[in-house]
Amino acid sequence: MRNEGSKAYKVYLASLILGIFLVAIELLLSFTNRSICPSEGCKIAENLLLIPKQYMLIIAIIYFISLLLLGLFYRSSKGQLFKFLLLIFIGVGFTGDWFLVFKLIWEYNVKCYFCLTIAGLVTATAFSGVYMLSRDRVSYPGLLNLLLGSLLGLLGAFVITTPPADRLDTIGEKILIVYAKGCSRCEELLQDPNFRNLPKIPVASVYSFLKIVGIDSLPVIIEKREEDVRIFVPKEKRLEESSCQPLPQGGLCVLP
Repeated sequence: MRNEGSKAYKVYLASLILGIFLVAIELLLSFTNRSICPSEGCKIAENLLLIPKQYMLIIAIIYFISLLLLGLFYRSSKGQLFKFLLLIFIGVGFTGDWFLVFKLIWEYNVKCYFCLTIAGLVTATAFSGVYMLSRDRVSYPGLLNLLLGSLLGLLGAFVITTPPADRLDTIGEKILIVYAKGCSRCEELLQDPNFRNLPKIPVASVYSFLKIVGIDSLPVIIEKREEDVRIFVPKEKRLEESSCQPLPQGGLCVLP
Protein backbone atom coordinates (compact mmCIF):
# COMPACT_ATOMS: atom_id res chain seq x y z
CA MET A 1 0.00 0.00 0.00
CA ARG A 2 2.87 2.37 0.79
CA ASN A 3 4.34 1.68 -2.66
CA GLU A 4 1.01 2.60 -4.27
CA GLY A 5 0.98 5.86 -2.30
CA SER A 6 4.52 6.59 -3.48
CA LYS A 7 3.51 6.02 -7.12
CA ALA A 8 0.53 8.35 -6.68
CA TYR A 9 2.85 11.00 -5.22
CA LYS A 10 5.19 10.69 -8.21
CA VAL A 11 2.28 11.14 -10.62
CA TYR A 12 1.16 14.11 -8.54
CA LEU A 13 4.59 15.78 -8.71
CA ALA A 14 5.12 15.00 -12.41
CA SER A 15 1.72 16.44 -13.38
CA LEU A 16 2.36 19.64 -11.45
CA ILE A 17 5.89 20.15 -12.79
CA LEU A 18 4.74 19.57 -16.37
CA GLY A 19 1.81 21.95 -15.81
CA ILE A 20 4.11 24.69 -14.51
CA PHE A 21 6.44 24.16 -17.48
CA LEU A 22 3.68 24.37 -20.13
CA VAL A 23 1.92 27.36 -18.57
CA ALA A 24 5.23 29.22 -18.16
CA ILE A 25 6.03 28.69 -21.87
CA GLU A 26 2.55 29.89 -22.86
CA LEU A 27 2.95 32.94 -20.62
CA LEU A 28 6.26 33.89 -22.23
CA LEU A 29 4.87 33.37 -25.74
CA SER A 30 1.79 35.46 -24.94
CA PHE A 31 3.92 38.60 -24.56
CA THR A 32 4.81 38.27 -28.26
CA ASN A 33 1.21 37.46 -29.31
CA ARG A 34 2.14 33.82 -29.94
CA SER A 35 0.83 30.60 -28.43
CA ILE A 36 1.62 26.92 -28.05
CA CYS A 37 -1.86 26.29 -29.45
CA PRO A 38 -2.74 28.34 -32.56
CA SER A 39 -6.11 26.60 -33.12
CA GLU A 40 -9.45 28.41 -33.30
CA GLY A 41 -10.55 26.88 -30.01
CA CYS A 42 -7.59 28.35 -28.15
CA LYS A 43 -8.29 31.81 -29.59
CA ILE A 44 -11.97 31.54 -28.65
CA ALA A 45 -11.01 30.48 -25.11
CA GLU A 46 -8.82 33.57 -24.82
CA ASN A 47 -11.66 35.82 -26.03
CA LEU A 48 -14.08 34.27 -23.55
CA LEU A 49 -11.97 35.33 -20.58
CA LEU A 50 -12.99 38.57 -18.90
CA ILE A 51 -9.48 39.00 -17.49
CA PRO A 52 -6.27 39.37 -19.54
CA LYS A 53 -4.75 36.09 -20.70
CA GLN A 54 -1.46 36.81 -18.94
CA TYR A 55 -3.24 37.23 -15.60
CA MET A 56 -5.01 33.91 -16.08
CA LEU A 57 -1.72 32.15 -16.85
CA ILE A 58 -0.07 33.71 -13.79
CA ILE A 59 -2.98 32.47 -11.66
CA ALA A 60 -2.46 28.98 -13.15
CA ILE A 61 1.25 29.02 -12.30
CA ILE A 62 0.49 30.15 -8.73
CA TYR A 63 -2.11 27.39 -8.49
CA PHE A 64 0.30 24.66 -9.60
CA ILE A 65 3.12 25.93 -7.37
CA SER A 66 0.72 26.13 -4.40
CA LEU A 67 -0.33 22.51 -4.91
CA LEU A 68 3.31 21.48 -5.25
CA LEU A 69 4.30 23.17 -1.98
CA LEU A 70 1.23 21.92 -0.12
CA GLY A 71 1.98 18.37 -1.27
CA LEU A 72 5.57 18.64 -0.07
CA PHE A 73 4.52 20.10 3.29
CA TYR A 74 1.87 17.44 3.78
CA ARG A 75 4.24 14.57 2.96
CA SER A 76 6.77 15.86 5.48
CA SER A 77 4.40 16.78 8.33
CA LYS A 78 1.05 14.98 7.73
CA GLY A 79 -0.58 18.16 9.03
CA GLN A 80 -4.38 18.34 8.79
CA LEU A 81 -4.26 21.97 7.69
CA PHE A 82 -2.21 21.04 4.62
CA LYS A 83 -4.61 18.18 3.85
CA PHE A 84 -7.66 20.43 3.99
CA LEU A 85 -5.98 23.12 1.85
CA LEU A 86 -4.95 20.47 -0.68
CA LEU A 87 -8.53 19.24 -0.98
CA ILE A 88 -9.85 22.78 -1.49
CA PHE A 89 -7.23 23.58 -4.15
CA ILE A 90 -7.82 20.26 -5.92
CA GLY A 91 -11.57 20.91 -6.07
CA VAL A 92 -11.11 24.47 -7.35
CA GLY A 93 -8.79 23.49 -10.20
CA PHE A 94 -10.65 20.37 -11.30
CA THR A 95 -14.15 21.85 -11.61
CA GLY A 96 -12.99 25.28 -12.80
CA ASP A 97 -10.84 23.92 -15.61
CA TRP A 98 -13.39 21.43 -16.87
CA PHE A 99 -16.15 24.04 -16.74
CA LEU A 100 -14.22 26.11 -19.29
CA VAL A 101 -13.50 23.06 -21.48
CA PHE A 102 -17.14 21.92 -21.55
CA LYS A 103 -18.36 25.45 -22.17
CA LEU A 104 -16.18 25.64 -25.26
CA ILE A 105 -17.34 22.22 -26.50
CA TRP A 106 -21.07 22.47 -25.80
CA GLU A 107 -21.74 26.17 -26.41
CA TYR A 108 -19.27 26.88 -29.24
CA ASN A 109 -18.44 23.41 -30.61
CA VAL A 110 -14.69 24.05 -30.53
CA LYS A 111 -11.77 22.43 -28.74
CA CYS A 112 -8.96 24.31 -27.03
CA TYR A 113 -6.13 21.78 -27.06
CA PHE A 114 -4.02 23.75 -24.60
CA CYS A 115 -7.03 23.92 -22.25
CA LEU A 116 -7.59 20.17 -22.66
CA THR A 117 -3.93 19.44 -21.92
CA ILE A 118 -3.96 21.55 -18.77
CA ALA A 119 -7.31 20.04 -17.74
CA GLY A 120 -5.77 16.58 -18.19
CA LEU A 121 -2.82 17.50 -15.97
CA VAL A 122 -5.18 18.99 -13.37
CA THR A 123 -7.22 15.77 -13.49
CA ALA A 124 -4.10 13.63 -13.00
CA THR A 125 -3.10 15.89 -10.11
CA ALA A 126 -6.57 15.68 -8.57
CA PHE A 127 -6.92 11.88 -8.72
CA SER A 128 -3.35 11.18 -7.61
CA GLY A 129 -3.63 13.81 -4.88
CA VAL A 130 -6.89 12.45 -3.50
CA TYR A 131 -5.54 8.89 -3.68
CA MET A 132 -2.40 10.00 -1.84
CA LEU A 133 -4.51 11.67 0.87
CA SER A 134 -6.85 8.67 1.12
CA ARG A 135 -3.92 6.56 2.36
CA ASP A 136 -4.27 8.54 5.61
CA ARG A 137 -8.08 8.54 5.46
CA VAL A 138 -10.04 11.54 4.26
CA SER A 139 -12.47 12.53 7.01
CA TYR A 140 -15.97 13.94 6.60
CA PRO A 141 -14.71 17.55 7.05
CA GLY A 142 -12.11 16.80 4.38
CA LEU A 143 -14.82 15.77 1.92
CA LEU A 144 -16.66 19.00 2.72
CA ASN A 145 -13.48 20.91 1.87
CA LEU A 146 -13.27 19.09 -1.46
CA LEU A 147 -16.91 19.98 -2.16
CA LEU A 148 -16.30 23.60 -1.11
CA GLY A 149 -13.32 23.83 -3.45
CA SER A 150 -15.36 22.36 -6.31
CA LEU A 151 -18.12 24.93 -5.82
CA LEU A 152 -15.59 27.76 -5.65
CA GLY A 153 -14.00 26.49 -8.87
CA LEU A 154 -17.36 26.47 -10.67
CA LEU A 155 -18.20 29.94 -9.38
CA GLY A 156 -14.83 31.36 -10.36
CA ALA A 157 -14.93 29.86 -13.87
CA PHE A 158 -18.48 31.15 -14.37
CA VAL A 159 -17.55 34.66 -13.26
CA ILE A 160 -14.49 35.02 -15.52
CA THR A 161 -16.30 33.65 -18.61
CA THR A 162 -19.77 35.18 -18.22
CA PRO A 163 -19.96 38.94 -18.82
CA PRO A 164 -22.66 40.88 -16.94
CA ALA A 165 -23.83 42.36 -20.27
CA ASP A 166 -23.92 39.71 -22.99
CA ARG A 167 -27.05 41.22 -24.56
CA LEU A 168 -27.12 44.36 -26.68
CA ASP A 169 -30.15 45.81 -24.89
CA THR A 170 -28.07 46.22 -21.73
CA ILE A 171 -25.38 48.28 -23.48
CA GLY A 172 -26.17 51.99 -23.61
CA GLU A 173 -24.14 53.12 -26.62
CA LYS A 174 -25.95 53.28 -29.97
CA ILE A 175 -22.79 52.81 -32.09
CA LEU A 176 -19.79 50.87 -30.84
CA ILE A 177 -16.72 48.96 -31.99
CA VAL A 178 -16.15 45.37 -30.90
CA TYR A 179 -12.46 44.55 -30.75
CA ALA A 180 -9.94 42.07 -29.37
CA LYS A 181 -6.40 42.51 -28.13
CA GLY A 182 -3.77 41.26 -30.55
CA CYS A 183 -6.07 41.81 -33.54
CA SER A 184 -4.12 43.80 -36.16
CA ARG A 185 -7.26 44.73 -38.12
CA CYS A 186 -8.81 46.03 -34.90
CA GLU A 187 -5.76 48.22 -34.29
CA GLU A 188 -6.01 49.64 -37.81
CA LEU A 189 -9.67 50.53 -37.33
CA LEU A 190 -9.08 52.04 -33.89
CA GLN A 191 -6.39 54.30 -35.39
CA ASP A 192 -8.64 55.42 -38.25
CA PRO A 193 -9.71 59.06 -37.66
CA ASN A 194 -13.26 58.20 -38.78
CA PHE A 195 -13.73 55.54 -36.10
CA ARG A 196 -11.25 56.02 -33.26
CA ASN A 197 -13.63 58.19 -31.20
CA LEU A 198 -16.42 55.60 -31.20
CA PRO A 199 -17.13 53.72 -27.93
CA LYS A 200 -15.23 50.42 -27.73
CA ILE A 201 -16.05 47.14 -25.98
CA PRO A 202 -14.01 43.90 -25.79
CA VAL A 203 -15.30 40.92 -27.72
CA ALA A 204 -15.95 38.95 -24.51
CA SER A 205 -18.82 41.33 -23.68
CA VAL A 206 -20.88 40.33 -26.73
CA TYR A 207 -19.24 37.07 -27.77
CA SER A 208 -22.41 34.96 -27.59
CA PHE A 209 -24.31 37.53 -29.65
CA LEU A 210 -21.67 37.52 -32.40
CA LYS A 211 -21.70 33.71 -32.55
CA ILE A 212 -25.50 33.66 -32.85
CA VAL A 213 -25.56 36.11 -35.76
CA GLY A 214 -22.73 34.27 -37.50
CA ILE A 215 -19.97 36.88 -37.17
CA ASP A 216 -16.63 35.10 -37.14
CA SER A 217 -14.14 37.95 -37.64
CA LEU A 218 -13.15 41.19 -35.98
CA PRO A 219 -13.37 44.14 -35.75
CA VAL A 220 -17.12 44.74 -35.90
CA ILE A 221 -19.12 47.98 -35.75
CA ILE A 222 -22.62 47.65 -34.29
CA GLU A 223 -25.31 50.29 -34.73
CA LYS A 224 -28.39 49.89 -32.56
CA ARG A 225 -31.57 51.37 -33.99
CA GLU A 226 -35.19 51.29 -32.88
CA GLU A 227 -36.33 48.80 -35.50
CA ASP A 228 -33.20 46.69 -35.97
CA VAL A 229 -29.49 46.29 -35.42
CA ARG A 230 -26.95 46.98 -38.14
CA ILE A 231 -23.62 45.17 -38.14
CA PHE A 232 -20.69 46.48 -40.16
CA VAL A 233 -17.78 44.12 -40.80
CA PRO A 234 -14.68 45.75 -42.34
CA LYS A 235 -13.46 43.73 -45.32
CA GLU A 236 -10.85 44.71 -47.86
CA LYS A 237 -10.75 48.41 -46.88
CA ARG A 238 -14.54 48.81 -46.99
CA LEU A 239 -17.48 48.17 -44.70
CA GLU A 240 -19.99 45.47 -45.54
CA GLU A 241 -23.38 45.89 -43.92
CA SER A 242 -25.78 43.33 -42.50
CA SER A 243 -29.09 43.98 -40.80
CA CYS A 244 -30.97 41.84 -38.30
CA GLN A 245 -34.36 42.18 -36.65
CA PRO A 246 -34.71 41.81 -32.85
CA LEU A 247 -36.38 38.69 -31.52
CA PRO A 248 -39.53 39.17 -29.36
CA GLN A 249 -37.46 38.45 -26.24
CA GLY A 250 -35.22 41.43 -27.08
CA GLY A 251 -31.46 41.68 -27.02
CA LEU A 252 -30.55 38.92 -29.43
CA CYS A 253 -31.27 38.76 -33.16
CA VAL A 254 -30.60 36.55 -36.16
CA LEU A 255 -29.42 37.45 -39.63
CA PRO A 256 -32.10 37.04 -42.34
